[in-house]
Amino acid sequence: MPVLTKYQAEGKVVAVAQETADQRNETISMGGYKLNFSFGGGRGPVPPQVQGQAALAAQASRPPQPNQGFALIINTGPDEFLLVGQGFSMTAAPETPGPKIAGFGSIDEDRYEKGMWIPGRRINGDESGGGSRGSIRGPYVGMLRIKLYRYE
Repeated sequence: MPVLTKYQAEGKVVAVAQETADQRNETISMGGYKLNFSFGGGRGPVPPQVQGQAALAAQASRPPQPNQGFALIINTGPDEFLLVGQGFSMTAAPETPGPKIAGFGSIDEDRYEKGMWIPGRRINGDESGGGSRGSIRGPYVGMLRIKLYRYE
């Protein structure tokens, strides 16, 4: 909560939500980037105790469910965002002068505990759409810390 209230007071918090079943995208401007959120494609729940390859197989076998995607976006610093939500993927494009392409330098699945950032899994390469997409799919709420970089 202290992280949220700090950045909310600075005007660096925005929310997006899938309001109807046929809504597929929402775009916002934040932190010098155009952030595009795509909704849809979620699958039914996998029990939290199922992990690794078994979780992937279980997730793939579940039928697609109506996805009620949403995200709370916090701009925590230059080129840095914290995303909390479910059922979305995000891409970024620069809106300020400089290199014209944005890439995801790192995507971390972490958590805050007593005001401290607790490292979790780092998402790389094919897990992040070749370094171009951050996503939280399915019915569970997750948290991502994303660092962007720009290039030509």
